[in-house]
Amino acid sequence: MRRHTKPGGYVELAEHDYTLHSDDGTYRPDTPLYRYMHLVSEAAVMAGYTEIAPAVGRLLQRAGFVDVKTTAKKVPWAPWPQDEKLKELGYWSLLGLTTAAFEAFGMALFTRYHGFSAEEAKEICALARKDVWEKRVHAYHQQ
Repeated sequence: MRRHTKPGGYVELAEHDYTLHSDDGTYRPDTPLYRYMHLVSEAAVMAGYTEIAPAVGRLLQRAGFVDVKTTAKKVPWAPWPQDEKLKELGYWSLLGLTTAAFEAFGMALFTRYHGFSAEEAKEICALARKDVWEKRVHAYHQQ
């Protein structure tokens, strides 16, 4: 990035935090979405993956960037918010999440690191997707 940025220029990055939040308590340990995210997080650690979003600012500074600013914004996983802008973001999230994202993130991690069969992994993904699709869980991540 530094090689392609002139003095006085800027770089803008967007990374999202994989930790989900809920302001109304609907994202709880007894929900399939929580189980899915917990299993993904455990398997990601076993696979050696680390979450980059919380460290981006520090990494940019270490690379020599100056005047680094980070902001965090709510990105709902479904169109449950009352705020129209957040609701629209929720629709876009829902589109990505319900087409293939749960399987894309979960299948390899669940089968390789948790030892689930493909059918078991698909079921975990399907139940988490249903939580989001039916808007039962008002989850969001920070981006």
